[in-house]
Amino acid sequence: MQVPINDQIVEVLTSPKVEGKLTRSHLLYSWAIMPKKYALCSDEELLQMLETSARIQGQLEEKGSVGKANSQHGIMVKLSCELIRRGNSAQQGILSLLKSGDPHVRAWAAFLALEFDASKGEEVLEEIAQDFPRGLGLGFSAKVSLERWRKGELRTLSQWGCKGKESHSSQLARKDDRQMDGRKFALMAKQYAVDGVVKEVVNELKGPRLQKKSKESSSPVEQSISKWISSHALVAKKRSEWFNQLPKEEQGIVKEILENCAEMSVANFFCLLDGVGGPYEGVFEIVAIGHDDRREVLNPENSDMLHDLFSEVCEENRNKN
Repeated sequence: MQVPINDQIVEVLTSPKVEGKLTRSHLLYSWAIMPKKYALCSDEELLQMLETSARIQGQLEEKGSVGKANSQHGIMVKLSCELIRRGNSAQQGILSLLKSGDPHVRAWAAFLALEFDASKGEEVLEEIAQDFPRGLGLGFSAKVSLERWRKGELRTLSQWGCKGKESHSSQLARKDDRQMDGRKFALMAKQYAVDGVVKEVVNELKGPRLQKKSKESSSPVEQSISKWISSHALVAKKRSEWFNQLPKEEQGIVKEILENCAEMSVANFFCLLDGVGGPYEGVFEIVAIGHDDRREVLNPENSDMLHDLFSEVCEENRNKN
């Protein structure tokens, strides 16, 4: 799916005129584009997405939309890790972003450049610190980053954001690892709130479990319950007859539609939890309490967002199939 990334998308995602639609536009952008395996993207595609995300993230930050800005930051980290992993050719592309007309793009590119061309990165951070001296915004951030870098206190992206990832299935399967985290939570949602539900619905379509007709009862309550069961059984029977007369190919299409609906429902719910969906300006903290009363925050600050993790799980599952 090729989605153009240009100034119009940036305008839609950041315009105050569409504040009520910002979340859905952002979700569409994140869900439609970002799950694509980065290894399949060209350097140019990755750089274009990175530049756009950095611009959006900067503008959202200026507007005070912290949750949405954090979501874009997570996208920037993943794109940047893939570019850095590719070596010199992609890194030269990052250096080209140092000349961007957007200061937020230049600042992020300068931070990335510190680990493979420190002098150029420092030069741009110095310029930004001088050009935007007021307040606690971009200029202040550039100044602090530069000072920490020169003191040896600033970790590069590769040191904190580009760690290797175990497959979701193997993480959940390890019996000796009882600790819950965001990835396992996203995988559980895929297995039980999507796959399990779809399987149950399809099985019901293939052969509905119809209860035997109960004996007549004089009780009004029992008559009401019996009437409801009969009505439900009639609907289930009609659906089953319709589904079973479909060719196998069309039955498969129905299953795909159910899967898409279930995935999008869970994805939207995770967006609400991450603070990038719905009217609430903030995030929800999800805590897992183990059998030993151990508490684990599944979505700590500055970590991968749940809807991004869920998107990755779904993409991994599609690639396996």
